[in-house]
Amino acid sequence: MSARANARPLGIRGLMLDPARLTERHEFYFDMLERMSDWGFNTLWWHFVDDEGFVLKLDGHPELASPLAFSKAETRRLIRRADELGIEVVPEVECLGHATYITHLPQYAHLADGDPHHFNALCPSHPDTMKLLREVVEEVADLFPSPMFHAGLDEVDLSGCARCRRRIAKRGHWRIFADHVCALHDILAGCGKRM
Repeated sequence: MSARANARPLGIRGLMLDPARLTERHEFYFDMLERMSDWGFNTLWWHFVDDEGFVLKLDGHPELASPLAFSKAETRRLIRRADELGIEVVPEVECLGHATYITHLPQYAHLADGDPHHFNALCPSHPDTMKLLREVVEEVADLFPSPMFHAGLDEVDLSGCARCRRRIAKRGHWRIFADHVCALHDILAGCGKRM
């Protein structure tokens, strides 16, 4: 008897896969979907952005794609197969911390905040940050049918740049974070997604 037949009813029985840090051959993820189905999982948290990579090729920002990144067609194929197996694929885009892969690119180096080796971040005080995030989030939200969207937002240090230090002095550290979260919430709500 399969694990699915014995599974007790739970809202979300999920597994997070992290191809950003170590990208396996793409068929590995399709094989994993089969195992997830056998084990009774119904949700895949797809963590495809981190310090080590950005494993989704976006039309609007092809420069972000790391080697072995999934094309949008491959991603749609993965989502379709997951859906056939009763598995919802929830995208995760790191929208604050875990941003070294992005900020190592020359065109985004000015957005780096924090320590590049520990608790780094995209600078929430630079206007280019929210412009970039809006474009990325909207394209990813359009690709994934899930009503949920994971925005990351963990493990950050917002004291690495002068812009953030000035804002912290005036409004407090927590307020910078809260303003950033609210701005992302508004973008995602506009895409019809729940953060």
